[in-house]
Amino acid sequence: NDGLKAEYYVVFDPAQEVSASNPPFLRDQFMGCAGNTPNVICPSDPRLQNSLAKEWFEFLPQPTSSGPLNNYLAPPTPSGFLNSDTTAFTIKVDEYVGDKDHLSFSLYYRDIAPTLFSALPDPISINTLAYLKIWMFRANHDHTFGPNLLNHVTLGYNNASYYGGGIDGPFAADLPQIPGVASHRFPPAIYFDAGIQGFGSASGFAQEQPWPAPAYIANDMLTWAKGRNTFVFGGEYRNLQNTFHSFSGEPGLFEFTQPGTGLYWLNSGSPIASFLLERVNWASSTFRSTNDVYGRADSFVGYFGDTFKATPKLTLNFGLRWEMHRPYAEKWDRFSFFDPQTPNPGAGGRLGALVFAGTGPGKFGARRPEKTWTRGFGPRLGLAYAVRPRMVVRTGYGIFYDMANPPGWVSGIAQDGFNTSPVFDS
Repeated sequence: NDGLKAEYYVVFDPAQEVSASNPPFLRDQFMGCAGNTPNVICPSDPRLQNSLAKEWFEFLPQPTSSGPLNNYLAPPTPSGFLNSDTTAFTIKVDEYVGDKDHLSFSLYYRDIAPTLFSALPDPISINTLAYLKIWMFRANHDHTFGPNLLNHVTLGYNNASYYGGGIDGPFAADLPQIPGVASHRFPPAIYFDAGIQGFGSASGFAQEQPWPAPAYIANDMLTWAKGRNTFVFGGEYRNLQNTFHSFSGEPGLFEFTQPGTGLYWLNSGSPIASFLLERVNWASSTFRSTNDVYGRADSFVGYFGDTFKATPKLTLNFGLRWEMHRPYAEKWDRFSFFDPQTPNPGAGGRLGALVFAGTGPGKFGARRPEKTWTRGFGPRLGLAYAVRPRMVVRTGYGIFYDMANPPGWVSGIAQDGFNTSPVFDS
């Protein structure tokens, strides 16, 4: 073989552009150094000599079987999310203090070790290095004021911190640093069409990309038994946080396709030949003014209820619950969104423009696009009737409210105008 032979592909020289200035829209087929070996790129071709592609090919593993295609069987990769060893422990404490106070605490921790499975050698791996740390804490206090008056307080904390990045992250110095991208701190990602596996993840470092999602809750409930009534009064506060850190995409994403060395009206070309000749189909890089999203939301709840023993057989329940859920905002107001009522200076003042959260010049005037709804009153009605000593019929009615699930993984917070990922097509 006197050069690179593109098996099973008819490969054409992209130096002859396919355009209206080149009728009849043809390219010359590669024919090797001597001009008699179809689909072979001569190794003395300066484009091949200067190609950066060979620096990725140096890390390719040895084939596990013969033939030019489908000749490598990757090591088995366990299926499932974070499929690795786990360490976990739980601590519980329960203590009575005198005859009026009861304290209890619980702590749960779970550490899921990093996933390190890779189908390709680490410098060109497409796989993710990921691990998870979970903390859960509960504290309860019951205080008895008297034989018919009890107060219960609960404090809670949850946090599932996910860490994710590319296994290839530490190998930036071993691969080319392509000019014009946002960062060279970790390797770029190379994509191919025609079902051919690419190289790299462009996903950053797991330890620098934590994704903590702590939640705090405080609840207080007072129970008062008086005659045939048992009254409950209570309130609750929840604070939800979702903090996302990402450097993904900054070193660039580059795709190489068959048409780069083919003819559009013919099933031809090779993405590998396009890669060797540096004929990029499209490329993108993410440019950020911030790598962080600090999503913040909270809820306020108040409730009242009465369990009334109408007769020895009939029990009635009445209650009213109020909830107010404030939608997600970004801690530092690095949040942009579309407002259909804002005049757009770039469209002749027509309504509808990109706006930025916060107050002051050039800002939307509020921290979030939604208005907080404050009329979440939910009645509760219930009935229990003892038909026989061992048979009770129960029925109930209620209106319930909850916080809407925000779209996407980052609390529904977009950062257009702060960050951008331009795509360039060839």
